[in-house]
Formats: sequence, C-alpha cells, structure tokens
Amino acid sequence: MKQHWNSIEQIGNIPFRMNALASVYPQIKHLAAKAKSLEDSNELCRLKKGLYVVNPEITNKPIVVPLLANYIYGPSYVSMESALWYYGLIPDAVYSTISLTTGVAKSYKNRFGNFRYVHCDKAYFPIGITIKSEAGVSFLIAGREKALCDQIVFTPRLNMRYQSDVEKYLEEDLRFDTDSLADFDLDVLQACADNGRKKTSIIQLIKYIENERGV
Repeated sequence: MKQHWNSIEQIGNIPFRMNALASVYPQIKHLAAKAKSLEDSNELCRLKKGLYVVNPEITNKPIVVPLLANYIYGPSYVSMESALWYYGLIPDAVYSTISLTTGVAKSYKNRFGNFRYVHCDKAYFPIGITIKSEAGVSFLIAGREKALCDQIVFTPRLNMRYQSDVEKYLEEDLRFDTDSLADFDLDVLQACADNGRKKTSIIQLIKYIENERGV
C-alpha cells in the first residue's frame, strides 16, 4: 500500500470522482482500472459507483460522515435524527445518516454506514440550513430548528393537534433536550410551517415553546 501514499494522500478526506485521479496519476490512461486497483489494495474506499474517498490511514485525516452524505447524493443536507444527535439534542445514537433532498428518495450503503435521503419540496429545502466545519472540511446540515421540523414533518402518521401532543412526542418519543428550546429561532419554525407540510403540528410546536417561555 505504501508505494502510492505520497500520490493520493494529497487528495485528503474529501470525496472525489474517478477523473480526479488524472491529476494524481497523469501517466495512467485507464483510470477505471487504476481506481479498481487502489480500491482492491484498500487505498481507496468506494462510496458509490464512481465516487471515492482516500483511506484515512493514508491521509491521517478523519472521515467526516456528514460530508460523505452531502457528496453521495445531492443536493442534500443532513437532518432529522442524524442532525438532532449531532447537536446532542437526543440521547440515542443513530445508525443511518439521514438527509433531505429535492431529488427522489434514495438509499446507499458503504463501509461508512447507511445513507438515506428523504424527498422534500424545493421551497421547503433551503430553510434553516447551516454550514458546519470539522477536521478541515465543511458540510451542509440542518440547524437545530430545521432538524426538529424535518423530524416532525417526515415522521409517518405523526400529527400533533395540541401542545400536549408536542410535549409527549418531545419528551417520550424523542427524549429531546427540551431545555434547548429556550433559544430556538421561532422565525425558522414559522418559515417551515408556511412552506412545508404538517403546518398544524409545527404551529403547535411554536405555541408550546412560547408557552414554556411564558410569552
């Protein structure tokens, strides 16, 4: 494995497509064969057909799973339980990386885990997205407010008509850190209600937060 390290380690921990190997190995004419060789020797990790990341043992840079999710299928951003756990808002680790996309719903599996993509409308998609940085790379992820809205909107058969429904869902189903609601941006929640599905449920969430704040 070591004979290639000085060549491909410069790519770092950012996913790349096969044609990027041309700049690393300009003398190689058959990039597909080269990629297959590097994959077989465990120097490249295949994320999906034609998309790779360098083995972190070579780069000495950690793999940032949310960044992989952004690259595997897009446009997309990490959200729902995956984002809620990232922010420490729910206690249970999530074993799939869930993202929202304006494309069709899809799922992928590779050595770094399962990646699931949930479809949403174009008007709803950009609300409340933020950029986070980790290990020298940046990725798109829902802010705390959008992550919670997405969790509510895309959980099947969840309809919250009363504030008591909100309380039960947050505290019993999600085991959500309700103390964090104190500084939630209600404008983001309102934008989600105005542009997405389950408006009644999101409005009840807003009212629940306002009631907790004594507004």
